Amino acid sequence: MTAQEIKTCLVCRRAFEKKPGVEFDMCPECLRKMGERYDSPASDGESPRPRSKAPLWTVIAVCAAISGVQVPRVKQALALLFPPAPEAISPTADPKDLCIANLWNISGQIQKGLHSTPKEVCPLTKKPYRTSTVNGDFVVSCPNPAAHGLKVLQVSRNSPTPEASSR
Repeated sequence: MTAQEIKTCLVCRRAFEKKPGVEFDMCPECLRKMGERYDSPASDGESPRPRSKAPLWTVIAVCAAISGVQVPRVKQALALLFPPAPEAISPTADPKDLCIANLWNISGQIQKGLHSTPKEVCPLTKKPYRTSTVNGDFVVSCPNPAAHGLKVLQVSRNSPTPEASSR
């Protein structure tokens, strides 16, 4: 005969004789109850029902709508970061076009952080471009925009596209 050990059940704390080959320190009654609990199917009132995917699709649709609304703002931000290169202008072109082309070149230098006094001069007045700081923004402007028939002809760090406004 094999020797049996006397153990205390981990669930109900009653003493029982542990039989060889039984791995758990539980009395036979608690082992039977645990087996019934894990072996039996779910009770009638608690049958698991499949989860609806509607909330997931709703969240995806809202995120897509928000992203779609932001596309124009992203395009605008990218256009400010990478302004289009000016077209090549012949030296015999309109002086206003030459002045704007110079401001495009100056804008590229400003965006690269090389904003010192520009070496270029206005092709019409032959005067150097004016530099100033307006509300913390480095601005380079034509010395005489009125000679081009404009009120303002300038470029700045915050506005890399040359601004030309008429009277």
